[in-house]
Amino acid sequence: MLYIVCALHCEAKPLIDFYKLSADTDSTFTIFSSQDVKLIIAGIGKVSTAAAMAYLYAKDGEKKNVGWLNVGIAGHKKFSIGSLHNINKVTDAVSLINWYPARLPNIDCETSPCITVDTPVDVYKSQSVYDMEASAFMATALRFSSNELIQVLKIISDNEDNHVENINKSMVKALVAKNIEDINAVVFALQQQIHEFSVIYGDNELYLECLEKWHFSQYQKNALQRLLQRWRVLTNDMRLEMLEQCKDSKAVIAFLEDELEQCIVEFS
Repeated sequence: MLYIVCALHCEAKPLIDFYKLSADTDSTFTIFSSQDVKLIIAGIGKVSTAAAMAYLYAKDGEKKNVGWLNVGIAGHKKFSIGSLHNINKVTDAVSLINWYPARLPNIDCETSPCITVDTPVDVYKSQSVYDMEASAFMATALRFSSNELIQVLKIISDNEDNHVENINKSMVKALVAKNIEDINAVVFALQQQIHEFSVIYGDNELYLECLEKWHFSQYQKNALQRLLQRWRVLTNDMRLEMLEQCKDSKAVIAFLEDELEQCIVEFS
């Protein structure tokens, strides 16, 4: 599952149309969704962003290994209006805390740092882009997922020659629509990353079968997950029948630990 977070409906509209998302009528926040994408319109600012993300995460069942993507407008001193930037560093202007979204492979998109401010600015003091949500987005997303599954995309809407007061809804929709194919390339790469993480770190069928057959304490469940994750990285040959000789959960964990100790790692 991929969660897309936008501050404004005009930012979200081209994405809603492109991914054919349907409105969720039973929601405190405005949410649009399909089978593998959910988009939430959070509102402007850090507080609204964090609240909307927490709401979506809880409403959707607190799923593991989900992707998070923030798409929105931003300002910069010189960058051309409509240019798309994959953010590689986010700095909160108040706390000065930094976050570093992971770089996705095979993405042909300019990278830039971003400074998140509390109020709109029209004086751009650094070479970063300026927005009002990215720091809250990063801080919140990292509570729910892995850094490798989190991305920030910003489209330049204002600069020294085009004042922030000139921004309007029609303009924002046009800017997002103009970049929709490049945004989709990031979405596609992110969805591939999500799938890989789900295969390695998700609760696979064997894990659930073990929980049904034997009683595991919470500590043992965590150990079982880690062992099965290692096993999936090293080999695909693991079936419940291989554990039939185990009398209890302790024996299952001991068996897996012993098998992994004997597993030969080959580098080709």
